[in-house]
Amino acid sequence: MASTVNRDGESPLYLAAERGSVEAVQMLLGCAMVEYGGPRGQTALHAAVCRSYGNRHEISISIKDQQLCQLHFFKNICRIKSLLTVVRSLDIAKVLLEKMSKLNLETDNSLSAPIHYAASLGDVNMVRLLLQEDATIAHLLDNRGLSALHTAASQD
Repeated sequence: MASTVNRDGESPLYLAAERGSVEAVQMLLGCAMVEYGGPRGQTALHAAVCRSYGNRHEISISIKDQQLCQLHFFKNICRIKSLLTVVRSLDIAKVLLEKMSKLNLETDNSLSAPIHYAASLGDVNMVRLLLQEDATIAHLLDNRGLSALHTAASQD
């Protein structure tokens, strides 16, 4: 069962990482054959990196086609819940890297590795964790020719 994917291309390991279940990730990694993929060529590590920012939404306020400002907010306004999400994401990433360190090098359909997502989200702790596992990932380029450093520098 751990080696199957649903109609959206999500494996059980991907879903467990996306939903923040450290226990389920650990259990699934104990299986003999485990699929780790997700949609758009992403892996369970991509899901772990992105999950703490998955509830982020943007609203643009415009008057007569002139954008005045852009607001960023999270569904989970509660700061404690947000902090727990970040900690669980790091825990999941650590577990995944311990068992499947190659996930750190795997890119999605846009050639973005997990470090590109962590850098674009400004998640310094996740970037640090990923680089500690393999510093060579700092040189990976996405389909636009950008490294994680370029990605981080181009964010607002």
